[in-house]
Amino acid sequence: HALRKRGAQRAWADVQAFYQACTEGVDAPKEIVLTAHRPTKWDNEALITSVLEQTLKAFGEPHEQQLYGGTMWPSGEFTKGGWYKWKRTVEQLIADLAYLDAGAPWPKAAIGPVELRFTQQFRWHSRLTEAARSASHPNVETVGGTFTLWLGRR
Repeated sequence: HALRKRGAQRAWADVQAFYQACTEGVDAPKEIVLTAHRPTKWDNEALITSVLEQTLKAFGEPHEQQLYGGTMWPSGEFTKGGWYKWKRTVEQLIADLAYLDAGAPWPKAAIGPVELRFTQQFRWHSRLTEAARSASHPNVETVGGTFTLWLGRR
């Protein structure tokens, strides 16, 4: 599900408002990954390469990279694309959101050009779980969930 068009920090504030209204507890974000995508054959290579260079300068050596987009079948020829990924920490999250907003509007790209993804476990508020346990559904267990937030240009 996509949120309305807004900046990364505003989207994060909206998620925090959801947590405040609907949950009793939220775990710290985990699996935080910042991804910068290499240009594909459909992108303006100069623009996307510029974004990529800025991101590499800002975040340093990536933790993981793929220097091609995929392979053609049956030739096995590599296609343009690929990505660089940085594992991030909870302490870096606010700065990462600010980086996404600072680059807006990012140039149009087939994928990316820069995205931030993470997950959080949460526990629904008891007033919501009690309503789900009606007489017709006495065995419903709706105590928790997982929220994945994926921010980038779409």
